[in-house]
Amino acid sequence: MTKNSNNLTYNNKITYGIQYIKGRKFKESENCFKEAIKIDSVKSEAYINLSNLYILDNKKITALKVLKEYLVQNSFNETIANHLGKICINYDFKNELFELLHLANVTKDKISKDRYYLYFIFGKFLQKNKNFSSAVNAYKNSIKCKKDFFESFFRIFYLLETTNDLINLEKYINIAADIFYEKKQIHIINFYRAIFFNRKKDFKLSEEIIKDNNLETHLNFNTNLYIRLHDLLSKNNEKLNKFSKSFHYVEKRNQLMFNLEENKNYNRKDIINTMKQYKSFFTFEKYNKIKSISEKIKSEKKLVFLVGFPRSGTTLLDTILRTHSRITVLEEKPYLLEARHDFFLKHNNDLNALLDISESEIVQIRDNYFNKFRKEISDENNIIIDKLPLSIIEIGFIKSIFPNSKFILALRHPCDVVISCYFSFFSINEAMINFLNWEDTIDFYNNVFTLFEFYENELKLDYFRIKYEDLIADFEKNITHLLSFLGLKYENDLKNFNLTAKKRDKISTPSYSQVINPLYSTSIGRWKNFSKNKSAKTDLIKWINKFNY
Repeated sequence: MTKNSNNLTYNNKITYGIQYIKGRKFKESENCFKEAIKIDSVKSEAYINLSNLYILDNKKITALKVLKEYLVQNSFNETIANHLGKICINYDFKNELFELLHLANVTKDKISKDRYYLYFIFGKFLQKNKNFSSAVNAYKNSIKCKKDFFESFFRIFYLLETTNDLINLEKYINIAADIFYEKKQIHIINFYRAIFFNRKKDFKLSEEIIKDNNLETHLNFNTNLYIRLHDLLSKNNEKLNKFSKSFHYVEKRNQLMFNLEENKNYNRKDIINTMKQYKSFFTFEKYNKIKSISEKIKSEKKLVFLVGFPRSGTTLLDTILRTHSRITVLEEKPYLLEARHDFFLKHNNDLNALLDISESEIVQIRDNYFNKFRKEISDENNIIIDKLPLSIIEIGFIKSIFPNSKFILALRHPCDVVISCYFSFFSINEAMINFLNWEDTIDFYNNVFTLFEFYENELKLDYFRIKYEDLIADFEKNITHLLSFLGLKYENDLKNFNLTAKKRDKISTPSYSQVINPLYSTSIGRWKNFSKNKSAKTDLIKWINKFNY
């Protein structure tokens, strides 16, 4: 058989195989692709199509084996390797991914053009696993392999900004601008340039970049970028004292977020109903019954929960406290929520199951909880502070499992908190969906503190109240009082907490750009700038009075 006839037969097998897939005749399709491989085992098309067939037929491991077989039998093939990498990322095959990266010498920083996408995939994997500095390095290698691969630039921009590396952010913005100055990517580059100047506090120049480059028009093609642009416009206008414009842009941003398809699954009433159920269930009598069981089990861990409403200064407190030599802080890890979820899932989401909880179940919950962060604790004698603000809702469950736990309640003027939550750019979940609507934000605050007040009265909480405004007014005095509550003494390094923030890889809260600065008072009384918020004072008056504002 001649070479041309081989090619014809090979191509026919591929064509028939694809047609069989469309007709859901998977076995016939599989045979066609395998026959094509027998005809020519060097070409990649049959392998790619065969792996896609296996993915479609829910045989993901087999799909991987097909592609690995090619790379073992033949020389390195960019298309095969990239396809294999995508499958590993999409379906979280970590071991297979590292095997691929090792095979391609990617883990040894081998720079060659055919490996640019593998470095990109490696970066995505590292980013997904919160290894941000290594992710940036992988994306940089991707660019070294292929200097005009914009996806790697885009991810570098995001990571450098959110990890507060503004020097390198500016550097890579300038590199990208030289490469893409005549292409549509320049609009995204200019957007990040506007972000850079916002972070450098040159709000006027940031605004000029947005207007001069007509970014409101040019970024309309990408909903997520368009949302972030409105967030930036809101920030700039507030700093330029254009408060009504600032509110307008954040209102539009929130509406755009609310309309996103992935956010339509969240119903704000779900968490409101949960809080109402907790308020009915965790009475003094019921809690005492649960407590009598959990108190029999000794716990050596000194466990403290840092709670409060979002944007009440919890990230600031987190950063200050983790600077202390005797404290380990868990920053917004879902370990407690996972423990609660697993327990109630096992008991058909029946709250009453807590009344019949056994000692062995409590031990298991505690062990599972501590095992998840054991590696993060440098000193077993350290006080562990679990910082997840809205764990304030879960105090009933926390006290049931950890009856000797303490709480730090972070407070800030209710009106400042509400305006800040409405303006903040949160990742949306069943709680944060409340912050996309002004009235819902206020209602959510009222519901959370109504529940906290109930816990306070029924469960006799051992907690320390600390106000953001007091902390700003007299740092050392208030931190000393807080540490005394924890059985610790003040350390001089605490006042340099912002240096601790700068050393952290990535702070996963909207405060990431703020806690790297020394203490400042400019956010106190922020609510007074927004006329709409002034009317909220009436709705929040109970808490304003209760917290002595």
